[in-house]
Amino acid sequence: LIGDEHLDIDSLFSDFEPDMSKLEKLALQQSGYNANIFKIMESHYRADPSEENKEAYAQALSTKLCYLSVLEDLGWRRVGVTFRNMKGDEDVTYADTYAASVQKRLDQFMDSQVISAIETRCDDLRIGFTQGATLLLSFNGAAQTENALNLILDEDIQAKMTETARRNFEKRSEFLKDVAAKKQNVLMELVELNPLITLRTDASSPIHYIYLMFGGEGGQVAIGASLNIETGDIQPDNYLYDKEWTKENILNFHEAVGTIYLLMHNDEISDFWMEMTAAFNRIYAHRKVQPTIQHEQPRAQPR
Repeated sequence: LIGDEHLDIDSLFSDFEPDMSKLEKLALQQSGYNANIFKIMESHYRADPSEENKEAYAQALSTKLCYLSVLEDLGWRRVGVTFRNMKGDEDVTYADTYAASVQKRLDQFMDSQVISAIETRCDDLRIGFTQGATLLLSFNGAAQTENALNLILDEDIQAKMTETARRNFEKRSEFLKDVAAKKQNVLMELVELNPLITLRTDASSPIHYIYLMFGGEGGQVAIGASLNIETGDIQPDNYLYDKEWTKENILNFHEAVGTIYLLMHNDEISDFWMEMTAAFNRIYAHRKVQPTIQHEQPRAQPR
């Protein structure tokens, strides 16, 4: 069905690698990404991290992320996957784990879908040849028919098909892994630049609420969670989901004590928790006092 993830197992049996160069050029044109312009925006931001330069650089990162996301989709096509499920089987909680999540999904895909497709193909071949034995006998005689059946029923055939598919899958996945590493670098910067707006400050409470806003400041809140800066624990805010929250009414709806922030969602980031945990870690790093501990600040952990 259109929209369902599909594996073209036959493409992995061929050593001929599909040419994606024209599609890669089209992706570059359609995304609007320009490496030279990106370098200029980056150098301006590094030299002067003003709000204006920060916003311009964040936009440049978003454009680059869009381009890399299209290349990522082409990378999955290289290994025979079309109509890809963009989010996979689980959320990516932290931006700096994105490349590892792609590697994990590649491993799972090879060990499950690819192997399963090969087993199905071999079973179909065995059934087809077994049922066609009578026809083969009439043309080839008993000896030649037995040899043909033994060949297709031989387990070595499945092993050879698996070896070929794995070799081509691993070779073609190198492009995808390279794109995923570049995408991770962009995500790690971009989530740190997401605008975080303070709606209410409450110094008496260790609880800090963040609500992810879709559609800009005039949009609606999609998800929310709270951080305890004394423990680093993150809890989903279930109270959120029985109302439609906006920037204007969120303070009226919110009865609990604590500091409240709005986080502006970036449309190019598909895993919301990447944005949320990055914002929580920004707050956690600045608010939590650890005068006697000299080590890397621990991450806030969603529960």
